[in-house]
Amino acid sequence: MKRKESLFSIISSHFNLPFGFEFSDDLLLIDLPAWDSIEGVELIHKIENDMKIEFELEEIASFQTVGQIYQAIENHSINK
Repeated sequence: MKRKESLFSIISSHFNLPFGFEFSDDLLLIDLPAWDSIEGVELIHKIENDMKIEFELEEIASFQTVGQIYQAIENHSINK
């Protein structure tokens, strides 16, 4: 599974989103159903565990969109 598909799968599972939920890089995290700060922390933890990466605190604090998370995943994958 490609990284972006994996990210979408993790988000879908975490928030129990319906099949066919429309993702885009511009999707704001606060627009995800059931989003709040606790869910955000849990989501980032799940992404880090599943994708075997560790984000910097500055990165996490800057995440506003799904695309920003994806770009950070790509950057970490390149730097391995």
